[in-house]
Amino acid sequence: MLIIGEKIHIISPKVKEALAARDGAHFAELAREQLAAGASALDLNVGPQKKAGPEVMSWLVDCMHDAVGDVTLSLEPPAGSARNVLAGAIAELVPEPPAGDRVRVLLATRPSLAATVSRAAVDAMELARGTVVHASFKATAVRLLPD
Repeated sequence: MLIIGEKIHIISPKVKEALAARDGAHFAELAREQLAAGASALDLNVGPQKKAGPEVMSWLVDCMHDAVGDVTLSLEPPAGSARNVLAGAIAELVPEPPAGDRVRVLLATRPSLAATVSRAAVDAMELARGTVVHASFKATAVRLLPD
């Protein structure tokens, strides 16, 4: 079953205000809440935005990308469309924020890789230091971070 989160809608006064202020943190939190509640897709409804539509949508998609990431972890090699797969042991699990519902998973791969997943996923997959996982991602999700 596909569950679509629809809390990012221009009809909400808080969404309208956050959009006008370009408050990315507000949208990141809405995205995380919906994903934690079981959404597998997010509907980003910014309304007509006649003049700034493409710029607003591009900005909002970037916010979502930063908030939820694009790396999928699995215990078995994936059979999906992502052609980039790195297998490696988990080097570290870092809750974000410290008491939050997201966990940054750092993999001992070359190059090193980090994925952000829900705490529920960590529990369901019984992830721990040393667990070998397969990280899959599309090329468009790659971002290089300086050391």
